[in-house]
This record gives sequence, C-alpha cells and structure tokens, in this order.
Amino acid sequence: MAERPGVLWVNDRVVFSGAEHTVVALSGNAVRLLSVAEETTVVALPYLLSADDFEVVGTGGRIKVAPQGLLEALPEHVTETTRLWERHLVEIETGLPPDAPEGTVPKPEYDPIARSLTERERAKAAELSAATLFLLPYAAAMAPGGAPITV
Repeated sequence: MAERPGVLWVNDRVVFSGAEHTVVALSGNAVRLLSVAEETTVVALPYLLSADDFEVVGTGGRIKVAPQGLLEALPEHVTETTRLWERHLVEIETGLPPDAPEGTVPKPEYDPIARSLTERERAKAAELSAATLFLLPYAAAMAPGGAPITV
C-alpha cells in the first residue's frame, strides 16, 4: 500500500475506486472529485484515504503569491485596509491575530478548538458590526462637509 499524503489539495490528481480523479473542492471532511470521464463524486475524506486503491498520482501545482509583492503596487490606504482585514481573517481562522505574543490564548469566541468556523465568523461579524455602530457617528462628524448622524 502506498504511503498516505499528509495533505490533500485542490487540483491534486488521485486514483480512487479504479479511476483517476482530480480534487476539485474540499469542504470540511468532504472531497469533491472529478473523474476523467467528467463525472463528479463527493466522498468523505477518511473513506477516500482508507480506500485500498487510493493514491495521489500528481499535483496540479500550488498557487503562490508573494505576500508583499502585489500589495506594494497599491495605494497606501488600500494596503492599510487590506492589512486590517487580513488581521481579522487570521483571527477567525487561527483564533489569534497575527501579532499575538507567544503563549496568547484565543478569546473564547475565536477559539478554533471550541468553536466552528461558522461560529467564529459570526462572532467576528458581531464584533465588527458593534464597532461600526459605535464609530459611525464619529466618522460622519469628521467627514469633510459631513453632518453628524444619529444611529
């Protein structure tokens, strides 16, 4: 039996159930496969990996983007906004903001061990909504020619 991969990626080519397939989507432990005959199959990852004939026969290549390269071409205010959003997304994904000191424990609402991704996304949405409602009157009052608004 071939050695099992540590990671399965979209665009990997695999043999499963006697045919070659391309991994076209991963969601939770579900894997969507597209056969060379253009037929799709959705299979549980543990089932796929434990199949007797399962084998990774090729990779479709990984898209690699230099983390700084593309942002350097953008205006500074766009880059700053992008970095702010990146911070929020990293916190949702990992439980901690990217600059968290070593040993920091995630907030309970962002703990990936205790909360699903959906729960963490909802917590972040609630946090950002509350911050927006709090800051909106101040932002409007400070806008050039803008009048304060009440919420």
